[in-house]
Amino acid sequence: MLLVKYVGPDYGLHDGTLALVAIGAFLGHLFPVFFKFKGGKGVATALGVLLGISGWLGLLVLLTWLAVALTTRYSSLSALVAAVLAPVYYVLLGGSLWNYDQSVLLAVIAMSALLLWRHAENIGRLLGARKAKSAAKKTKPLLSPSRSARKSAAVKPRTVLHPRKARHVRAFLCPSVCCIACAACLRTSSEAINQ
Repeated sequence: MLLVKYVGPDYGLHDGTLALVAIGAFLGHLFPVFFKFKGGKGVATALGVLLGISGWLGLLVLLTWLAVALTTRYSSLSALVAAVLAPVYYVLLGGSLWNYDQSVLLAVIAMSALLLWRHAENIGRLLGARKAKSAAKKTKPLLSPSRSARKSAAVKPRTVLHPRKARHVRAFLCPSVCCIACAACLRTSSEAINQ
């Protein structure tokens, strides 16, 4: 990405080529040839691509992901919100913080749509959890505990990621730096596929 962005104009490669490289890098991580086309969900790669398109765009999407993750404690919800807002950020701030190009916008929209598609199972789980929470709120117990009993009850803290999915954090950090297939990224991807 960075090679096309900074060296490409000398060779006649402009924003259209940057958009193609962005989609190619993203699809290559979603459907890696070496792992029988079984890859991850593309969140970290999308962030790396957005950082390659514009550091400001990548930073805005990263801050969005972080804000939602800290408030809701759901990594998948954070990724979905960031994916939906990435094209919105590109359109609203294009021209002021980065060069606006329609082909790059189409690439960002395509990446967001593919992220939503890859997270379809997570969307179902999130909606199921929300329905379960709303059903629990509607049913009232016959005997409610006293106020002092409610205060003394221990509140179990929620965690951001399931303990088995702690590798997701490592997979998120590696490709987002430069979006290349480094040894750590490949090792993390192969661990994810084998489990």
